[in-house]
Amino acid sequence: MLALGLVTLGLLAVIFRYHTEIVSWAIAQQRDFQNGLARGLRALKAGDAGAWAGFISLCGGYGFLHAVGPGHGKFLMGAYSAARPVRTGPLILATVAASLGQALTAVLLVAGGIGLFALTRQQMTTLAETTLTQLSLVSILLIGLWLVLRGSRRVAAVVLPRKATHPGMALAGHAHPGSASDHGMFPVSDPHHNHHHHDHGCCSGCGHAHAPSPQAIAAATTWRELAGVIGAIAIRPCSGAVLLLVLTWQMNILPAGIAGVFAMATGTACLTLLVALMGQALRTGALAGMTESNALRVMAASLEMVGGLAVVLLAGEGLGLI
Repeated sequence: MLALGLVTLGLLAVIFRYHTEIVSWAIAQQRDFQNGLARGLRALKAGDAGAWAGFISLCGGYGFLHAVGPGHGKFLMGAYSAARPVRTGPLILATVAASLGQALTAVLLVAGGIGLFALTRQQMTTLAETTLTQLSLVSILLIGLWLVLRGSRRVAAVVLPRKATHPGMALAGHAHPGSASDHGMFPVSDPHHNHHHHDHGCCSGCGHAHAPSPQAIAAATTWRELAGVIGAIAIRPCSGAVLLLVLTWQMNILPAGIAGVFAMATGTACLTLLVALMGQALRTGALAGMTESNALRVMAASLEMVGGLAVVLLAGEGLGLI
């Protein structure tokens, strides 16, 4: 696990070093894909054989390359997976759901904009790139602030523990074995409880765990948290997807546009998932070899704070606050 984290860290260092070159290459490739998409649309309109397969493939490739460029969705997923203990299965589902949510938002925006409000292409693109982008950034900022607050509270809980009572007295809500309040009012004479031994990272004096078990850490992230991350990403549709939908609407081949937009989202999800898994690997590597202890709790909480701070800085820069 430590080796995986180190490899991921090295890969991130290379990406950071050549970030400008990578983005420039991706933008140049996107132009080629846009030209290919234009040809694909003409082939679809003409009813050429095999046009659908070529068009969908181009849309998927465009989505992947588009995600390589500047964007907040992949960064949020990467930072969140590094900051919070997310299992691989839910992480994959959340990443795919966020990308497909962007496609759905684009479809709803164009369908409502043209069908209900007769908006122009420029008006819908402006709406996507201004209002919806601002809402997305505010949501991302709030998630970052929440991560920082949650992490700082967890660090404080370890560094500044509550004062203990007299050794002979049971702590409130944390009674010693054999006391009437221990584990739900077990009586002292209960032979089953008196012979119950704790072996899950607890201290010998009180019989309770003072650090979370790996199972507890893995279960700490709820679907409600992931839903917030998904919503923050999905609310902002890709401007390229909006353009494609408008063009196919005008060409009377809207089903092709909808299919193409979801293919774009699939390509975007592939790159975003790669970043999210890298964040997960960094977290795993940072915590590798650490036993259940206060050090583990501090390290896990610190990762949460750092990830949240990075999200806050990025969102704040996008909002013009920094």
